[in-house]
Amino acid sequence: MAPGLVRTPLTGAILDADADINAWMKLHTPNGQVPGAEVCGDTAVFLLSDAAAHIHGQTLLVDGGMSTWQQPDLPQSVRGRLI
Repeated sequence: MAPGLVRTPLTGAILDADADINAWMKLHTPNGQVPGAEVCGDTAVFLLSDAAAHIHGQTLLVDGGMSTWQQPDLPQSVRGRLI
């Protein structure tokens, strides 16, 4: 399993402190969300269940669809603070 950006104490501090970054992440994620880490737990439960018994050697992306999009650069107002 490969999670995308999820809200944790570390990422939440950045997302809550900077409305530009939070808005950018939501805009460029197809489902429009930055979820909590619980989305990874639900996926892990599925992968450990009998329903996933025939899934082997795969990377399941749990990223709200973000990996399917070409991501534009961060806005200049944000880039200087993170890089």
